[in-house]
Amino acid sequence: MFIRWLLSNTSLTQLSKTLKISQRTLSYHFESIWAQLKEEVNTFRIYTSADNENTSTAYTGQGNQGKVVILDATYVRRDYVILIAKNLEHVLGFGFYPRENYQAWLSFFKALFPNPIYFPDVVVIDGKKGLTQAANEFFGDKVKIQRCLFHLHLLFRGHLSSRPETQAGKELKHLVDQLSAITTKQAMSYWLLKFFLWLSYYQPFLLKVPHPTKKDKLGKTIWYYEDKKLRAAFSLVKNSLPYLFTFLYYPDTPRTTNHVEAGVNARLKELIHQHRGLSRLKQKILITLFLKSKMET
Repeated sequence: MFIRWLLSNTSLTQLSKTLKISQRTLSYHFESIWAQLKEEVNTFRIYTSADNENTSTAYTGQGNQGKVVILDATYVRRDYVILIAKNLEHVLGFGFYPRENYQAWLSFFKALFPNPIYFPDVVVIDGKKGLTQAANEFFGDKVKIQRCLFHLHLLFRGHLSSRPETQAGKELKHLVDQLSAITTKQAMSYWLLKFFLWLSYYQPFLLKVPHPTKKDKLGKTIWYYEDKKLRAAFSLVKNSLPYLFTFLYYPDTPRTTNHVEAGVNARLKELIHQHRGLSRLKQKILITLFLKSKMET
C-alpha cells in the first residue's frame, strides 16, 4: 500500500480519508517503512537493471531493445542530479551525483557497461560538453552517437533567437529548421551540400578581424568576431555534424532524448510535486522506487 501511494497522485490526506484513519496515524505507520527503505538510497550508488532478477540480457544487444540507449540527466534539487539510461522500453540504470559533468558520466558508464560486450550500437545524448566528452572517451569508435535535435534547436535559438537579424543568420536558421524533416540519406546529402555552400559564402563573416582602434596591453592588435552570435550558432552546428544523422544508419534510433524526458522525467517531476515537502532522503527514496519500477522485471 505504501509504495502504491508513493507512486500515485494520491495525497496523504486523501489516503487517510479513504482508509478512514487519521493522517497522523497513517504518517506514524509510514515512518517505519521510510526507515526500512533508507538502505535503498546511497548517494553514489548506481542502480542497473542487473539489480533485478531475470534481466541478464538487458545489455547484451539481443534484439532491438539493447541496441539503442538514451542518456539524460535531470535535476529535482539543486544539490544533486540523476543520471538516467534507458532503452526503447525500460530504464537500464540510474545514479545520483552532486552535479552533471564529465566525471559523473564517466563513472556512470563504467558501472552501467562493465564490459564492452554490453555496449549498445548507439547512444542518444543531449549534446552537453561533459556527456559528449565522456561518451567519446569511454565508447571510442565502438558506439555511435546521435545528438538530440530538439536540444540542438534550443541551443541554436539561444544564440541567434527565433528571429535572426542578419541574412546569414536567417539562412542558417532555415537550414537548422530543416533538420527535423530529414528522413533519408539523399535528403541528408542535399542538406549538407546547402550547409557547406552557406559556409563558403558567409565564411568571411565568421573569421576574426582586427579591431580598428583597440590594442592589448602590449600594444598589439586585438582580433575579434564581428558577429559573435552568428559565430556561436555556426560552431554549434559544425561541432554537431558528426552526430546529427546517425539515426539514418541505425534503424529505430530516436532523434531526440524524448524517451527519457517525456517518458520518465516528466512523470518523476509530477510525483515529486505531488509529494512536495518530503525531506531530501525521502525524496531520494521516492525517486529510487519510481525509477526501479521502470526497469525490466
